[in-house]
Amino acid sequence: MRLDANFVNDTSLLVEIVGLIITGASFWRITTVRKAQSEERELVRRLYGTDDLADRLRSAATFLRTEADGDARMLADELVRLVGQIEGITRVLESIQSAPRRSDSTLVLSNEEYFTPDSIRRDLRAARSTVDILIYRNMFVSGPGIIEAMESAAQRGVKIRILCLSSSSSDAVLELAVNVVPRPVPDAPDEYRQQLADAEQRIARVVTRDWSPAAQARFSYRGYTISPVWHFMRIDGVLKLGFLGTASAAQPGRYADRPYVQIPVTSSPGEILSRHFELLWNDTATKTLVPRAVADPQL
Repeated sequence: MRLDANFVNDTSLLVEIVGLIITGASFWRITTVRKAQSEERELVRRLYGTDDLADRLRSAATFLRTEADGDARMLADELVRLVGQIEGITRVLESIQSAPRRSDSTLVLSNEEYFTPDSIRRDLRAARSTVDILIYRNMFVSGPGIIEAMESAAQRGVKIRILCLSSSSSDAVLELAVNVVPRPVPDAPDEYRQQLADAEQRIARVVTRDWSPAAQARFSYRGYTISPVWHFMRIDGVLKLGFLGTASAAQPGRYADRPYVQIPVTSSPGEILSRHFELLWNDTATKTLVPRAVADPQL
């Protein structure tokens, strides 16, 4: 009986020790995961400088609201709206880290090669069904090499939609855009308007003159007229997202050094971005350049 009692006591002690080890290991794992998620969220904020940008916009809005001029107060309200959008974007990105992940590929952070000519051409070559591009500056897709890559993709069956800030946007919208577009920064809204118009005409001219009817049927370009915030490229089931309205001076000097986040279209952030694109495309894009421009011999 004494041996049996000792055995039972030893077994109970062993079970308690194993339980303590499991509890300690679980606590350590939870702490490690939370620390990693916190570090990832901090990395996203540092990459895009959203906190600093939001603080700057709040300060500017506060100053403008002290002015008696009505336009200044309207601009202040617009800046406050932008702050809300920036903070919402930051929360969306942070939710990716805090949500349970089914695989390590849910979120990909890259420190380089966002929206450079080489990366755009690679993405167009890799596309199999869909390419959606939402940008501030259409010169990125109007240059030689990019147009040819879009034509090649459209020829093999890829549906391409380009949604860019329109040259017909108001001066107030273009003024805000000048502060966030990548270098080289236009000196004034009028200069930026002319750059947008020139690129619109080039895209329309090349597509309607040089592309086959089949390729033209798979290509669409529209201009939106609200203040730019989002900037991303969708390639089939993946979204590349970068420069969420960051101030131009905060961006890397070289295009090749641009960071970005890559997320699946089927993820919650991917679905939000896709809905944003569709709303802009259907509700606020007032200028359809292509294919409507096919009937315009001046373009």
